[in-house]
Amino acid sequence: MRLLTPYGVARANVDFEPKPADSCEKPEKKKDEEDGPTVSSFTPTSFSAPGLTVFEFKGEKLDQITAVTLNTQPGKVEPIKGGKTLKATFTRDLTESLPVSRTVPLVLSKGDTAVVTKTVEVTANNGGN
Repeated sequence: MRLLTPYGVARANVDFEPKPADSCEKPEKKKDEEDGPTVSSFTPTSFSAPGLTVFEFKGEKLDQITAVTLNTQPGKVEPIKGGKTLKATFTRDLTESLPVSRTVPLVLSKGDTAVVTKTVEVTANNGGN
């Protein structure tokens, strides 16, 4: 090996044995990561409460979602055929107790396991829908 330094060229013999390509370890994906639902977008990201609110999620394998909660309040899950769209509905009575905040948790679950967590902004509805 030759190395150019400010003082000239340095030379040295180096023993080098490359590893075969198949011996490189790749991190294994967990089964849940491979098979689990994903959300690429959702609407609305903010809404006024209390009032009827319907969220629409776009993504993959959303037909696996069995439950949805908004700040621990359960909503109604409506998977759309094909698993790429999901609707979650929260009635007025379920949104009455929501705090006015920019970070209210919206959680999609598969069985008892939360698989996707998003945050939404809740503002006060002064119109009385």
